[in-house]
Amino acid sequence: HATINVEATLGVAWQRTTSEINSCTSGQDYWCLAQAFSTAEKLSLKKQGERYKELFQEAEQLTNGFPVGFLRHLTPYWKASSDAKDTFKNLRAKVLKFLKGAKENSDEAILVAA
Repeated sequence: HATINVEATLGVAWQRTTSEINSCTSGQDYWCLAQAFSTAEKLSLKKQGERYKELFQEAEQLTNGFPVGFLRHLTPYWKASSDAKDTFKNLRAKVLKFLKGAKENSDEAILVAA
């Protein structure tokens, strides 16, 4: 994840989230959780529902209750389990509350609308 910016040059780091190697055995951070979400889709449909439920709970804790970076994983979760409906409702309410409270044209409004 390290980059060095020299003058107008921008460095970009790439991490493969579909790797079979678990490099997150010593701790859990945002990127490890992203990898876990990406690999959950490889599980059998029967196991996916429970795994997504666990991951969204971890995401809630890791992001202090605002896991919007993981919203894209609601679709496969929804396909695997009806529990996703409750997660969707909960996250939708949080995003709408944040959006309504954001100042018009602010960075917050743009980010949450995306």
